[in-house]
Amino acid sequence: MPYLASWERSARRKGKIEGKFEGMELKAKEAAKKMIDKGFELEVVMDISGLKKEEVQKLASAFN
Repeated sequence: MPYLASWERSARRKGKIEGKFEGMELKAKEAAKKMIDKGFELEVVMDISGLKKEEVQKLASAFN
């Protein structure tokens, strides 16, 4: 592996962490969509997915 300056290593680390969090949020939204499709109450979807009320409402309105 070629030499990387400390700021480059830091930037890569930050990018990997951000990517993991984006992936986790995407999975939560996918799970929430499935729960909404199956008829779960929005409060239950919020509790299980960890998404905020506004996000769950936005996902639910996409189904209507």
